[in-house]
Amino acid sequence: MSARPASPPAASQTFGQGLDDAWSQAAASLPGGDWLRQIRADALARVIRSGLPGRRDEQWKYADLASKRPTALPPAGAARGPARTLAAVSLAAHHVGIANGRVTRVLEAGSLPDGFEVLRLADALEVPSLWLRPFLEPSGSPIDNLNLAFATDGVLVRVGRGVTVAMPLVVHNSASLSGTMSHDRSAIVLEEGARLTLVEITDADATRDALATSRTAITLARGSNLVHIRLSAGTESAVLVQEGSVELAEGACYAHVALARGAGLLRQQSNVRLSGEGAHCDLACAYAAPAGHQVDLSIALHHAAPRTTSRLLAKGIAARKGRGSVQGRVVVDDGAQGTDSHQMARGLLLEEGAEIFHKPELEIYADDVKCGHGATIASLDPTQMFYLQSRGIPSSQARDMLLEAFVRQVTDHAPEPLRDDLVAWATRYLLQKG
Repeated sequence: MSARPASPPAASQTFGQGLDDAWSQAAASLPGGDWLRQIRADALARVIRSGLPGRRDEQWKYADLASKRPTALPPAGAARGPARTLAAVSLAAHHVGIANGRVTRVLEAGSLPDGFEVLRLADALEVPSLWLRPFLEPSGSPIDNLNLAFATDGVLVRVGRGVTVAMPLVVHNSASLSGTMSHDRSAIVLEEGARLTLVEITDADATRDALATSRTAITLARGSNLVHIRLSAGTESAVLVQEGSVELAEGACYAHVALARGAGLLRQQSNVRLSGEGAHCDLACAYAAPAGHQVDLSIALHHAAPRTTSRLLAKGIAARKGRGSVQGRVVVDDGAQGTDSHQMARGLLLEEGAEIFHKPELEIYADDVKCGHGATIASLDPTQMFYLQSRGIPSSQARDMLLEAFVRQVTDHAPEPLRDDLVAWATRYLLQKG
């Protein structure tokens, strides 16, 4: 028999009953068997008690998920037909496909270099594994718990000690979810001195209310290096929530470039912990919020060791009735002397009725640090527009040139071989040209 969570309090009965019904439909078919089913039930009970986060939660003050999804949705079935992809990486790469939370394209073991493993989560869960347990525990995050309760599949990646994976790993994650929800859960582990480039392409397509969550836990051992590119977009009826945690050991380096085109709500939450001396994190994000779309970026950087460094650059564009927000929080522990951290958020309001919010935070307990932040929100510079038009450039073309330059500062953070692909994606999906 499948374990079931305790009955929810009356105040959350509508939402809780919907989740309970969804659990009844899905529990028997979820991977992991009895050993994981009780963990899933515990996670579900926590979600039912807490409900989805909303304005009362400080981290969600700009993205009221509770009001957008007041009732639970049934789990999605397997995707029908080939998955739609938002973009293709022109370089030779290893490709994995996920559709509606299920891995649909896997890599043959013989096609991978020694020391590089890519597995389906559903396959790995057939046998209880101690190394997976830390990624399968309920937490204080309602979204993490919801994802854990219903996750149908995901990708597990391990790069062995000293191994450099020459070609990028590209994960195409698509969801066609009208009136349903899907959840996938992945883990990336780089052992000492390993190097990998990971490209995630995520598309949430819905004609009716839909919810997709994705959870990725990244662990970087001493001296390892991960370049993480993320391209995300959704339709106006879709709510897409992407949560991730990154743990950096001594001398590890994490470089993240994210491009996001809004959905009904596209929420990206990253929690980065620099736990080893000399660890470095560089995050660069650009987003566009067209009419009726919302993008919410929440990034927490926790400096827990000496001489760690972090950089955060976020740039956003909002059209009329579009909404964007960036919350950047930096915490420096008392033992993290020599920390060097800086964050900058810049926003462009293209029309009246557009909204952008910035909320930088610094929480510092050490006395030998260099930390700073900045934030600006403006419209396109009329002086620059006038200069370009005075050179015979039409106003629409001048506008496009300024927007391309604005976003280019983020795409330039990507490695040279991938930069052209990111510029092409940004031009099509962020600037909506072509």
